Amino acid sequence: MTSTLTLAARLRSLSDSDLIAALRRRKLATTGIRDFFDAADALLSPSAIQSALAAVDRPTLAAFAGSAPVTRVAVECADRLLLGDGSADGPVVFEEVRARLAAWPGQGLPDAAALADEPKPTGTTLTDDEQATVDALAAEHAFLTGTSVAELLHQLKLEPARRLSRGGISQPDLRRLADALAVDTDVTLAFISMAVRASLVSEGTGQLHATDAADDWLGLEASGRWIRLATAFADSLPESFRTLLAGFRDHGDHLRPLIGWLFPAGGSQLAEAVELGLRESELLGVTARHTPSTPARLLLAGGPDASVEAISALLPPSVSNVYLQHDLSIVAPGPLTPEIDARLRTLADAQSRAVASTYRVTSSSLNRALAGGESADSLTGFLESVSLTGIPQPLAYLIDETARRFGALRVGSLDGTEGFSYVRSDDTELLHTVLVDQSLAVLGLRATGPHRLVSRRDPAQLFWTLSEARYPVAAEDDVGRLINLRRNRPLPVPDAPDPYIGLVHRLRAADADAPQDTGQAWLVRQLESAIRARSTLTVRVTMPNGSVTTFVLEPTSVAGGRLRARDNSSGVERTLPLASIHSVGEG
Repeated sequence: MTSTLTLAARLRSLSDSDLIAALRRRKLATTGIRDFFDAADALLSPSAIQSALAAVDRPTLAAFAGSAPVTRVAVECADRLLLGDGSADGPVVFEEVRARLAAWPGQGLPDAAALADEPKPTGTTLTDDEQATVDALAAEHAFLTGTSVAELLHQLKLEPARRLSRGGISQPDLRRLADALAVDTDVTLAFISMAVRASLVSEGTGQLHATDAADDWLGLEASGRWIRLATAFADSLPESFRTLLAGFRDHGDHLRPLIGWLFPAGGSQLAEAVELGLRESELLGVTARHTPSTPARLLLAGGPDASVEAISALLPPSVSNVYLQHDLSIVAPGPLTPEIDARLRTLADAQSRAVASTYRVTSSSLNRALAGGESADSLTGFLESVSLTGIPQPLAYLIDETARRFGALRVGSLDGTEGFSYVRSDDTELLHTVLVDQSLAVLGLRATGPHRLVSRRDPAQLFWTLSEARYPVAAEDDVGRLINLRRNRPLPVPDAPDPYIGLVHRLRAADADAPQDTGQAWLVRQLESAIRARSTLTVRVTMPNGSVTTFVLEPTSVAGGRLRARDNSSGVERTLPLASIHSVGEG
C-alpha cells in the first residue's frame, strides 16, 4: 500500500482534536487541501518532511535511516509527526522519509552511517567551584527576573497592553512597560514571553492582561515564583533537549556545538530558536554562562519538587519589616514577603526592585488606598506593624491630610439622559480645576451646575482617570454611600478563527459521503494513489453468488465505474466494476 494511502487512512481515523493537533504540529498549510489524500500528499512532500526532521534528534534520525535499532522513542516520534504508520513492524517511517534522509549527503547533512556513528562533541567538565559560581549567577538572574515579571503583572493589572492585529504589542504600551521595568524593549518582550508561557498573562483578548493565575503567583515566595516560570520554560523544550540540559555539566561554550550535533537538520531556524531560548534561559536563571544551574538540572530531571530545596538555598530570604523615611520613602532591607509587598503597593508606588526595594508614599497613592477601602487608622496600623523606625511625622501628617480630603470629589453613575457618569463636589474651586484640566479632556466633562460635572464615559473610567491625575476622588452609589471600584478586566475579544479547525471541518465534509472501504469516492482515491505509485493492492471482490474473492492486482486505470488492473500472478488484465469491490488493502 502506498504511503499516501496509508497516511490518508491514518488521518481519516483520528479524532478531530487529535487531527487538529497533528496538523498544527506539522505546520501544514491549510490552503489547497481538498481531502485527506491532498493532506497526506502535502505532508509527504520533500519540503514538509525536511521541516519535520529539523526537530528530530540524532538517535531518532539514525533509527529512521535504518543505521540504528528501532526504539520505542523512534516509533512514537514517527507516529506523533505523521512520518510513519505508528507501528514497529517493518520500516519505522514512510519510504518518502527514507528517501529524504538518503538525499541528505548532497545537502551537506550527515548520511545514515554518520547519524549513528559520528561521536558526540566533548567539552571540559566544570569544577565544583565553577558550578557554584554558575549557581550564584543564575540565582541572581532568577531573583531579578522574578521581581521584573511581578512588576510586569502589576503594570498590566493597572493598564492592559494593546495587541496589534498583525501580532506584537503596540509600541507606546511596550515602551511604557519597558520604562516601568527599567529594561530595554527586547528584555521586556522576553519577560512577557515567560509570563504568557506560565499562563500569568493572557494574549487572547486583543490585549495583554494579567490572568487570575497571576494573583496566585504573586502570592508565592521567590522560590515558588521561579519554579513556576522555569517549569513552563522547561515544558516548552523538546524532550531530548531537556534531557541534554539535565545532564549537561560542561562549560557553556560546549552547549551550542552539542545542540548542533543533536539536531543536525535544524539549520538557521533552529539556530535562531536556540539563541532566543538561551537568552530567556539566562534571564530566568535556568542557565548562567550557558551552563545549567543545579536547581535547573534537578527540575529538568525530576520535576518541580526536586528543585525546591536547591533554589530556596540560593535565593535571598524574605523580610517582613521596612524602614519608613522622613522623605516619604519606604526602604525594604531585603525581598519582602508577598503579603507585605502586596499591601505596600496599595498605598505606595514601587520605585526600585532589587534585593533591597524602595517605595514612595504620595497623596495619590494614599488616595488609591483609601478608594480601595483603607482608612487613616488601618493605614497607620499597618505601617506601625511593619516599620523598624516608627512613623515619621511628615508621613503621619500626609496620611491624616489625605484621609481628611478623600472624597472631596464624588463619582457616580447616571441613567444616560445627561451622560453616563458624574463628578460632584462642595468645593466649587476644585470642581472648576477639574473642568479646565486639559489632561482630563478625554472625559468630555461639562458643567450642569455649580457643584456637578457630567461625562459620557462610564463611572469606572471617570473614577480611575481622576485618581491617576491625583485628585481626591471617591466612588459612591445612588444614595451617596462610598463604594470600592475595581479595575475591570478587558472584555474578551474573539480570536481569529483557528485555520486548522476550519481545515478539519472541510476534510470531514469532503469525506462525508465516502465512508472507509465502502464509499466509492474513497475507493477511487485509493486506486488513483496506487496507480500513481505503480503499487500492488490486494483487492477483495464480491462475486455474483455472494462470495468474496481476493486478487493481487496492479491498478492501471479507473474510468466509467470500472477498474482495469494487471494480475501479475496469472499474467492477465482484469476489469472489475467498482460496485463489486468490497475493499482494498496492502498488496
